[in-house]
Amino acid sequence: MKRTGFLVIGMLAGTWLPTLGFACEPAPPVETRDDRLVTGPDCSFRNGGTDDKASAAGAIDIGGSIVGQKYSYLDACSQREELLVVDCTRVEAILINGLEVEPAVPSGYASSIAPLQKPKGPIGLTPKTTIAELARVSEANDFTYTLNVLGLAQKESRRNRYDPFCGCKLFYPDGAGAQN
Repeated sequence: MKRTGFLVIGMLAGTWLPTLGFACEPAPPVETRDDRLVTGPDCSFRNGGTDDKASAAGAIDIGGSIVGQKYSYLDACSQREELLVVDCTRVEAILINGLEVEPAVPSGYASSIAPLQKPKGPIGLTPKTTIAELARVSEANDFTYTLNVLGLAQKESRRNRYDPFCGCKLFYPDGAGAQN
């Protein structure tokens, strides 16, 4: 009788135990250390945001005072990417959210900037690219974006603040964007 009881409990537990840990659920809030943002000589950074989960690849010189950079946010349940494009002459910037892709974690979320850009998407960065053009393309394709990139950066605490114009300082140090 005891064996049957354990068998039934074991069978019942077997129907829900395997689902534990496979679904992505937000972890309860825990107190964490907030490390200072670390910026590399190529304008890459890590430890962004109050949870230290934001980072960026090195800035890329597109030419014509246009600089591009990939921003990322990675945690247990999601991996998001954003495309930053800065016009260092006009001191303008746009941050375009990546498009949703198949997540690596069941019930998680993932986005990528690859489907935004050619050959898969409509965005082709060239030295003649303008921020206004990228905003029009984003609107036409229902891409989520912001032109208030500097405002977003300034909302971060000083220790977590990234410089969206860092690539201007790197590639176009005499330009107006480098002074921002």
